[in-house]
Parts: sequence; structure tokens; C-alpha cells
Amino acid sequence: MKFYDIAKEAIPGYPSINLATDIDEVINKITAVILTAINQFSKAKIINVPNRKLPPRIKNKITLRNQIKMRWQITYDPRFKRKSTQLTNEIKADIKQHDQDSWAEWLRSLNQEDLSIYSATRKFSRKFHKIPPILDTDGLKYTPRKSERI
Repeated sequence: MKFYDIAKEAIPGYPSINLATDIDEVINKITAVILTAINQFSKAKIINVPNRKLPPRIKNKITLRNQIKMRWQITYDPRFKRKSTQLTNEIKADIKQHDQDSWAEWLRSLNQEDLSIYSATRKFSRKFHKIPPILDTDGLKYTPRKSERI
């Protein structure tokens, strides 16, 4: 079954509305049906990447690139497209350089006295298994609190 089929079966025809409270009930029912259909046909998407801590100069370039890209989408002026592509390439290079610098700094910070070399080796040699979120009748449960109540 598809989203359309579930919505069509759950909301047959035109609902009868006589009072103002009937409108609220119908809206609540339609909302519940739509949310249920979305939850049934949504695939769990696991977001593996935490928010990046980028320096302000890179964030400013990203903001500028997004503004230029929006202007290009409005005007389709090739100059904006060229500038957007150029900024995208610069941002990629800056992020790569930032990652290399932070990796080198982390490697320099490893110390044999406080066992940080041991913990780093253990962290990279151990396999990590990702557990998908729990699917319940009212949607996906992402947080441990919501998962406990099942």
C-alpha cells in the first residue's frame, strides 16, 4: 500500500461538519491519519555525522556561498553560478586543510604517560555497530527515554 491508499481509506469521502467543534475533530483526525501514514512509509535515516565545529572564516564563506547560490537560483546569471562554484571549491579545500590541521594537532597531543596512545589505538581497532532507532506505532523513537516506554 502507498501513502495515498492509507490516507484514502482512513478518510472516506467528505466528513459532515455542523459545529465549530466538528471542524477541530476532523482536523485532528486528518492530522493523525497523515502522521500515521508518514510514519509507516518513512525509512529510518541514521545521521552519522555530528555537527562540525568549523572556524568562523569557513562558516562565513559557507554563508556567502549560500547567499550567492540563492541569488543565482533567482536570476540564473552565470556570474553567480561561477562564483558559487568557486566558493564551493574553496570551502572544500579549507575544510580539508582544517581537518588535516586538527588531526595533526590531536596526534601531537597523544602522550604515553597518560595512556592516551593506548586509548586511541583501542578506539581505532574496535568495531562499532550502529543500532537503528526503534519503530513504534506512533513513529520512530530516537531518544532513550522514548524507547524505554515501549
